[in-house]
Amino acid sequence: MLHLGNKHARSIHTMEDTSAGRYLPVALHGSTHRPCLSAAYRTNDMVVSQANDALKRNAEQNLMQQAEAESARVVSYLNDAVIRTQMVVQALQFQKYYAEENLLSSEVLRGEINQTMRATIDHADHILAGYAIYLPDALDAEDANT
Repeated sequence: MLHLGNKHARSIHTMEDTSAGRYLPVALHGSTHRPCLSAAYRTNDMVVSQANDALKRNAEQNLMQQAEAESARVVSYLNDAVIRTQMVVQALQFQKYYAEENLLSSEVLRGEINQTMRATIDHADHILAGYAIYLPDALDAEDANT
């Protein structure tokens, strides 16, 4: 701060513009510089507060958009998993029914089930493994023989 002599002379002050990181010269006259400087600081505080509020609202909006996009991706993934699971269950039920109706061997039925599971896993990038689990002897009553 530079002060030039008597109380009626002009004094030159610098006020930091915090949003831009610059110093701005402010020319004030005599004894009126304290209230003006105080008003300038209040104005500066108000501007900084409003800028912070705007940044906060923008950040919240960005987070909400990212959360919505991620939520949609997860919902899509889960819907795909449910649909694929239902399709595989129907295919396995049909294979069991077909084997029973046509008196197919247990080996053929189990081979078809394994092939269905393998094809399902191969055609879905996000599926790493799959299992077909039956209660003991519920598939073909051949568990004791395998």
